[in-house]
Amino acid sequence: MIGPAGGYLVGFVVAACVVGALSERWEPRTFWPLLGIALVGLVPIYAFGASWLAWQLHASTLGPILWAGVAQFVPGDVVKAALAALTARALVSLPLGLRALSRSR
Repeated sequence: MIGPAGGYLVGFVVAACVVGALSERWEPRTFWPLLGIALVGLVPIYAFGASWLAWQLHASTLGPILWAGVAQFVPGDVVKAALAALTARALVSLPLGLRALSRSR
């Protein structure tokens, strides 16, 4: 938690709260809203992660931190967000009878 990746770990917890709250509020069932929520979830991860990384490395400029800690990971994270949205869409449309997936709670 105290190394260069510590901020990303904190960001994951914050992102889980944000994505959970947005999903509860809007109850998305189609790909685009699910993708949007997943992409919004990346914001706290990158914000906390890059901030902590800059502090850990005593960075005086933002450019190298944004490249090393954010920009190079964005394409892969967008693909993973799309795959997560596709998976979530498939799960909410299945008649599994799982309470967590039920929208009629």
